[in-house]
Amino acid sequence: MATFDYFLVFVPGYTGSVLREPSGATLWMDVARAVRFDDWIERMKYPNPLIASEVLERIAIGPFSKEMGYNGLWQALENYGMKANQRKHAPADLDVHGFAYDWRQDNRLSAKQLAIKIEEWQALHPGKKVWLMAHSNGGLVARWYLNKLGGKDTVEKLILLGSPWDGTPKVMRIGINGDDFILRDWGLNPTQYRQKTAELFRTFPSLYQLIPSRNPFLRDQNNDPVDPFSQTDWLLNPQQRGYLADAKQFIADLGDEESVKTICLYGRNYPNTPTAGTAEIADNGDWREVDWSYTIGGDGTIPTRSARHPNAKENHEFTVEHSSFHLHEPALALLEKVFQRKATSGTKEIVFGESWVMRFFPKRDVVKVGQPVAVWADLHKRKSETELGRNIPQAFQMTATVRMEWAQAMPGDDEPATPPTPQHVQLTLKRGKLVGELPAASLPGYYHLYADISITKPGAAPSRRTARELVAVVP
Repeated sequence: MATFDYFLVFVPGYTGSVLREPSGATLWMDVARAVRFDDWIERMKYPNPLIASEVLERIAIGPFSKEMGYNGLWQALENYGMKANQRKHAPADLDVHGFAYDWRQDNRLSAKQLAIKIEEWQALHPGKKVWLMAHSNGGLVARWYLNKLGGKDTVEKLILLGSPWDGTPKVMRIGINGDDFILRDWGLNPTQYRQKTAELFRTFPSLYQLIPSRNPFLRDQNNDPVDPFSQTDWLLNPQQRGYLADAKQFIADLGDEESVKTICLYGRNYPNTPTAGTAEIADNGDWREVDWSYTIGGDGTIPTRSARHPNAKENHEFTVEHSSFHLHEPALALLEKVFQRKATSGTKEIVFGESWVMRFFPKRDVVKVGQPVAVWADLHKRKSETELGRNIPQAFQMTATVRMEWAQAMPGDDEPATPPTPQHVQLTLKRGKLVGELPAASLPGYYHLYADISITKPGAAPSRRTARELVAVVP
């Protein structure tokens, strides 16, 4: 086993820590409980007391989030010779420590808790340097610790995975529009569910700290700029407006300083990244609704312009979805060099050439037992850095085979003695899209979807890629 002169602290992103009730019952993320629409939303509201018990290792699909779980990261780090698995190694023997935190709360509070934990881990590793690696919102926690709590005197290096320096419009979308979680098939009222998830998210102080402040991303129906920090009628009560005002101060205080060597990995080319919105605002100032625009200018959650840190020592670009940096082979190859202190330079991954963008999605993220799983894929010409253009030319040949494989049981369920047999479907071309349905699953759980896709341009050899998605099957 290799030896390292530092230990690594990993700070997960939004929704990336398991939250439990004081009784020990898992609240985030119990998808089966969430779709029942019982008291789950009320119990998730802040400041209801919840305990951040551990970094989320397992897959979780739920309202406003699809998490791959960080177990793949621990495995990758073990492959690099680092002791990362807390179940295999004693705390003093670990090279990697995961910091779980209540991601609903003010990021300043999470940063103070991080400082306490790092002191504890330093006592286990006398003489070793400290490195930080943070995903998504975890980057805000890490940077506040470094820049405002003296962490820069302790930490040697910061690695950021899809972490914003100027927020993401996605939090405004969910804070205003909510999320229906594709619940129509459960007999629930989507409008009511969207309203309740929006109300839930607005109770989180951390939500407001992720609102972009430097990039004007909202306009009204007259195409005039809208500032969500000053035009606050989208909020419901004085507490929410207090959270917003405090977040504006947090953002100003945090700034864009990078006080230690910072290596930034960010995503681009991933469809459905919310980047702008048009707000319909009544004469009295009330916000009626917001129509959101989605582009390929990001990783599906964080726009590229926000994830590419202006003062980072290195910025590395990949075609990767927001929750999958730790599963993406080109990104992992770069991280291995970083952890081994090998030289790295600007990385730009090319998939099917810079002029084309591929998309692959299930029609629904959550389906019932016995319900077929519909999927689709397509290929588009890139119109600009953020816009898709025309669909795949007829002269191109695009084929795709999708397989559905068992991933893991739902929270509280036992793993089956024999996992279900993988299912396959060959997609067919219809109106410029490849579409198909996988047979219904008979066992509740999470399933991986793998699309083996081949693109053949006229006169060229085929280009191949495997895309990955997730689906939850519930009773």
